[in-house]
Amino acid sequence: MRQLAGAAHRAEDAADLAWMLYVDAGQRYPLDFPPLLPGPQARGGLLHGWAELLRCGAADDPAAGLGPWERDRLGMPADLERVWVACTAGPSLVHGDIRPDDLLIRDSDDALMVVDWAQPSIGAAWQDVVDLIPHMIMAGHAPLDAEKTLGGVPAWHDLPGLVVTSYAAAYAGYWTRASKLSPPPGVPHLRAYQARAALAALAWTRARLAA
Repeated sequence: MRQLAGAAHRAEDAADLAWMLYVDAGQRYPLDFPPLLPGPQARGGLLHGWAELLRCGAADDPAAGLGPWERDRLGMPADLERVWVACTAGPSLVHGDIRPDDLLIRDSDDALMVVDWAQPSIGAAWQDVVDLIPHMIMAGHAPLDAEKTLGGVPAWHDLPGLVVTSYAAAYAGYWTRASKLSPPPGVPHLRAYQARAALAALAWTRARLAA
């Protein structure tokens, strides 16, 4: 393990960073060690949550804390959140949990360094690019404005709209469900962060459905 000297990115830099992520994923990280990494659809087993909330009766349980929009149509995002999984195959090394503090600009040469590889897999490069959008919304961008910043990134430009909407719904479902769990020992602020991420992803989902 090495200590890197660098600065974390700002949400306003997301368009440039998305392009760098796409190039890195597609060219700098070919299939070097495929036997050691999960399959291309591994994240599909993690990034969801609406179906679980539907099965446990959250729509009829005020204690579940769902908002009126999701409570009144819980079956719809539960179906929608699985569509994107069929489009995850690809040759790139996928980080799987891109957040602002995982992206550092190295002081020595301004190179983008991606850190904290806790959930790597092999798949389509678009996943890491699209992961930036909820964080941009949390930083104050309107959902569709955040999308526009990625307009020149091939990994974004080539995606079917339904896949993006499904991914947004899956993100919202995952963080909504996670935010309702008891806080893990030693991480008292995690659930509050997850609740903010859930609201951002839900706003993204609703904006796409209304567009």
